[in-house]
Amino acid sequence: MDSRIATGQADPKRGDEITRWANERLLPALRTLLRFKGYHGGADARSRRIVTVATWETREHADRMGQGLAEVVSDLAALGVTRDPSQTYQQTISA
Repeated sequence: MDSRIATGQADPKRGDEITRWANERLLPALRTLLRFKGYHGGADARSRRIVTVATWETREHADRMGQGLAEVVSDLAALGVTRDPSQTYQQTISA
C-alpha cells in the first residue's frame, strides 16, 4: 500500500467551506478512482497548515491521483488554499 501526502495552507475562517468542498466534491471523486483505499485530512488553525493523506493499493495509482482529480482540485484556489507539491510514500509500518 502507498500513501500520497499533500500539505498546504488555508485560511482557518474558511474551514467550513473547505470541509464542505471535501465532502461534496473531493471524496466522491476519489471513490471513483481505481485502487483508492482511504483519505484523511487535518488542519492547524494557528499555523494555517493543512495536511492530507490518501492511501492506495499501488504507487502507480497513488501517483496518478492528481491526473484523475485535476478539475476537482482546481477548486482549491477559489477557496484560498495553496498547495505544496505532493509526495508518495510506500507503507512500511501499519498499526
